[in-house]
Amino acid sequence: MLGRGATIKLLRYSTQAHKAALIDGTDALEERLRSNELLKNLKCKYQDNQFQVVEDGDEGSQHLNCDKSLPMTVFPKQEIFDKVMRDNKVSQWRKPLTQWFRLGVHMMKYYKDGLRDTYRVAKDTRNLVEKCELDPKTPLVTQLCKLIEFNEIATRQKKDATALPLTRKQSVMYHRRAQVWKLPTFFILALIFEEFTAVVCYVFPKLAPHNCLTPGAYQKVCRTHTNDVTSWNPIKYQSPYTISKSSLFHILRRTPVAHISKWKLKIYDTMNIRKNPSETLMRIHQYLFIDDWFLLKDIMDDNPTLLSRKELVNCIFERQLFSADEDLNKMVNEEEGRRLLIWRLFAYWSFRFDGTVTVGGGQLFVEKWGVNNVAILNYSGLVGNKQLDKKIYQSWRSNL
Repeated sequence: MLGRGATIKLLRYSTQAHKAALIDGTDALEERLRSNELLKNLKCKYQDNQFQVVEDGDEGSQHLNCDKSLPMTVFPKQEIFDKVMRDNKVSQWRKPLTQWFRLGVHMMKYYKDGLRDTYRVAKDTRNLVEKCELDPKTPLVTQLCKLIEFNEIATRQKKDATALPLTRKQSVMYHRRAQVWKLPTFFILALIFEEFTAVVCYVFPKLAPHNCLTPGAYQKVCRTHTNDVTSWNPIKYQSPYTISKSSLFHILRRTPVAHISKWKLKIYDTMNIRKNPSETLMRIHQYLFIDDWFLLKDIMDDNPTLLSRKELVNCIFERQLFSADEDLNKMVNEEEGRRLLIWRLFAYWSFRFDGTVTVGGGQLFVEKWGVNNVAILNYSGLVGNKQLDKKIYQSWRSNL
């Protein structure tokens, strides 16, 4: 990041990203804490309990969380088994069978609720674009990016900024509504396999709607979406239309934000079609920018931000701030693991947004990085990318 008092001024819509201070050791962290206003502010918000991660989305900020569209973070097997063992009405010889039966019944209810919630999310957002008086022919993320830019230009000019026509919750619901297309296949699977549906979904996790995944299946999905792009230089501008063909298709295969089938990517690759894949990559970049903007604006507000555990896991998942051997659901349910996930989000945000109008600075995001600069897509802000340095985290953690 540029330090305070820096005199370098980028042209609006520049295609040259500025030099950013990457964290590559504890000394770099101390320098980052001194020079990066956003990281300092986020740290203060966390210390003052202005940013909290709550167990249940219903207890959190209603305009931010949409837990019904996300999967469980704790598999209920142990809890159900323990309840059966304490149930004196169940004979000792029947307890093992009863344990598995009740677990199966619980999972069938979980899938039933997941199917219902997936349908409701799609139904509730069906006319969202029209209700917001936006153009149904233009992707929602593209329109929101323009509205955010107009909002921040007005803010920088100290004029009244026009509020966005929807909340973060509505934005993510609209994005997650695509899961509705999995309902017919999953419904048939549930009818055929009944209590054994969980086993099928563990073996083939992508057959299930996202909010029907178990923690084990979710971890398998995560392993297929780790960000292993380490050769990119986040300081050098990269347009979604000009990056190398191999990089473009590799990112689209690994991204958790948008699903493009392998056969479709194979056709694009064989026929050398770049327009559709490039536009998809651009929309992925725009979606993550919008989601970051919603979250940071809420955090920097005076009111407390209460993010649910499910949403925190999803933030880390979509931004690919994890390694293949990590269990995000286990981490979010442990105090130390939860702190590490929060730290990764803070480091990621401070790399991208420090000095921008979004957090009280003077630059628009596109002035700082260039238009649709996918070189910073899911870049953690730490040297080594996914292999986050635990010593750096411990140094930051000791100051909390």
